[in-house]
Amino acid sequence: MTSQAYRVDDETIVKVDTKTNGSLEELEHERDMAQQALIAGVPTAIAFDIVQVSDVDGGHEAYGLLFELMRADTLTHALMSVETLAEVAELGAKWGRLARELHAAEADPTKIPSTKDVYIATMR
Repeated sequence: MTSQAYRVDDETIVKVDTKTNGSLEELEHERDMAQQALIAGVPTAIAFDIVQVSDVDGGHEAYGLLFELMRADTLTHALMSVETLAEVAELGAKWGRLARELHAAEADPTKIPSTKDVYIATMR
């Protein structure tokens, strides 16, 4: 899905599918996946509503998914702003803890499919 995010207010963005004008079913699936990830303990933005958006890419209507606006830094930006090797080591440790947290998260396989299985299916 190719998408564009637009700021709604200081705490909310809407993510609009700009390539295929995502169907309601696709957006409901994405919202459900985000909610299941949150339930599994994965740090993620909260997706909380689906909205109809008009005047997208030349005037056609589309649907978008409302998310909380995350105020986070990218790893690249964080690395560029460090001044000492100790700070680099600290960022590496934080990154490692996050990676372990993500890999340890367990989700209900009936609600979140195996990423491996999804990618294998796309290669057939």
